This record gives sequence, structure tokens and C-alpha cells, in this order.
Amino acid sequence: MIKLNKVGDSWKDWEIYFKGMKYNMGSGAAVDKNLYDFPSDSELKISIMDIDKLSFLDIPQELYICLENVNNSLGYAVQRLWIDCRFQKVKLVYSWSIEVEAWSDPLNPVLLRNEAHKILGEKSIDNKLLLHKIDDMDAGYVDLYFEFTENINANIGDTIDTIKFLLDETYELARLKVINTSFPEALLAKFSFDPVVQDSCIRYLHFFIEFLKDMGIHADSSINKKGCDVLFSISPTSKEASLSKIKEVLAMYLNLPEFNLGNYDVSLLDPVTELKIEKISAEISRLKTDIKLNQAILKYEQAAISSEKNITSKGLYQNPSLGITPLTGLETITADNKVETKEEFLGGFIKLGIFKKAGVEFDWAKLAQRLKK
Repeated sequence: MIKLNKVGDSWKDWEIYFKGMKYNMGSGAAVDKNLYDFPSDSELKISIMDIDKLSFLDIPQELYICLENVNNSLGYAVQRLWIDCRFQKVKLVYSWSIEVEAWSDPLNPVLLRNEAHKILGEKSIDNKLLLHKIDDMDAGYVDLYFEFTENINANIGDTIDTIKFLLDETYELARLKVINTSFPEALLAKFSFDPVVQDSCIRYLHFFIEFLKDMGIHADSSINKKGCDVLFSISPTSKEASLSKIKEVLAMYLNLPEFNLGNYDVSLLDPVTELKIEKISAEISRLKTDIKLNQAILKYEQAAISSEKNITSKGLYQNPSLGITPLTGLETITADNKVETKEEFLGGFIKLGIFKKAGVEFDWAKLAQRLKK
């Protein structure tokens, strides 16, 4: 509950009681007549989790509440949200912002913001959304401001969660549109890796260009990462190397570490093919060893921590929502302006007949035939 106690002749003397603490309006700012910033104390930060059980009726009309976007609880790329409860309809003012200097995504943030603005403008939200005109006054940030209105008696948590879903959906749609226009001649694979194995999996992705070369396909690649997310872009360097062919080879490549490939007698192959297969075998062996070692190290470290705190370490060292191999980390594939899920992408690969049905054993002979081409 947020309680306002109007004491003294000036609003700066007013007292606010929040989460068992008393705050003075002090040097806060007047946003409008009879509307004042809260919190004005820089030490106090309010998140949706602090007020999600309340209704907007529980917020004093004189306070312009500022919510911080903790753990993307307000929506991806949202910076802050202000709540204005002076009228019969609540006004929710959003600041959607990308800091250019901190932006590590390969996509252009201005194009991303512009697409998000366009998508929001096209959505039918029963006149509850007001988009502000784009005005890039600060070169260090790419900003977008918009407002939602809601009934005064609505639940705060439910309302903001609904808007968060809309904003996250808008962000993903904007990304896909920018991807399709920025990389028309590229295959894009989006991955999400557990931090413990991310470097090992990225190293394996880097080797894919060498693997393509051994297949007789020439291409360039780039890898960009932000947190757990990795965007892998592959561009053919000749007209003969189609994106569909690269997709086929990528599907094979991502599947290779998932199977036991050490039982095939490569000495039966010609020396050039044998060398190519030994190269990829060595890379797979390195990947598996690195992943196993990194997981063991982290498990040991967290077991030691949990032992000190007298708690169980079970399940602490792996996030089940993140990939721990190149294949499990794959989320989507984008090519020819079409986005495919991992299931759609690998479904097409399975139809190629690369694996024997009995025992799901990889057929080196088929790989050798491809490497000879």
C-alpha cells in the first residue's frame, strides 16, 4: 500500500509511507499541477513486484509513480514506466530506449526502433495506445515513447503483464523484419547457450565455415552475442552456393556431435576425404571434452558453495531453458525471408535420410560422398 500524508503548507513537506518506510517529498519535481514525482529519493527504486497486487485505486492521485524495469518485468527494451492516476482512466507512460554505446546486437537499433514504432501503430488496441512522435534529441540513445490507458479499478500486475506480452511480441516481430531486410543474402541461426558452454559452442560454430569449404561451398560468417543469445550469420560468396544448400549442411553439422562417430574405419576412404573427416572428428572431440570439463568444473564449484551453506547443489549448475550443445541451443533459422523453428528446420534434415533408422547410427559413407563433391 502507498499512503500519502499531506502535512505542512508545501507539497515538499508531504510524507509517503511505502513498504513500512516513511519518505519525504523533499526535492522532488512537480510534473504537472497537483502531480508530483515519486520516488524522488534516488536510493528508492520501485518495481512492478512491489505493487502488482494493488489496483490503480490504491495509488494516491497526487503521485506520479515511476517503475524501474527489473529483469525485463515491464518488457524488453523498456527503460521505465510512469503511472498517472488522476483521472477515471489510468495513464501508463512508457520509455522504450536502447543505449547505443552498450548495444552489442548486430542489428541497427534505429531500424529496430522504427519497426517497433510501426508495428505498435498497426496494432488494434481499442484506442488504448497513444504513440508519441519520434524525436532523436539524444544521440546516445534510440528512444520511443508511448502511453496506454486503463480503467482505474484494474489490477496493476495483470494490466502491466498484458502490456509486457504485447511489447515483447512487438520487439520480436521488429527484430525479424530488420533481419529480413538487413541480411537478404544470409542464413541466420539464433542460438541461446548456457554460459558454461557458450564459448565452446561458439568455437564449434566458427569451424562451420571450414566444414563448408571441405564440402565445396564457400561462404563468410559472423557471430554476435549478447548475454546467452548468439546470432550466427552465414553469407555465400558465390551464386552457386545457395542458402538452401547451406541449410542442409548446417543441419548435418549441428547433428554430428549428438552421435558416436568414432566407429567408422576412415582408412577405407581416399586420403583427402580421410583428412577432412579426421578434421571434423577432432573438432567434435574437442567440443565434447570442453563441454564436459566446463560442466564438471562448475558443478564442483557450486557443490562447494552449497556445502558451505548446507544446501543441496542438485540442479544448480544447469539452466534447462538454455542449450548445452550447438544443437540444443538452436532456436530459429531465418533464410529467404522465412523464419523456421528448430523443429521445422531439423524436420527437413531428417527427411534427407542421413541417419540409418536402426539404432540411429550416423552413416559416414554418406558424409564421405558429400565431402568428395
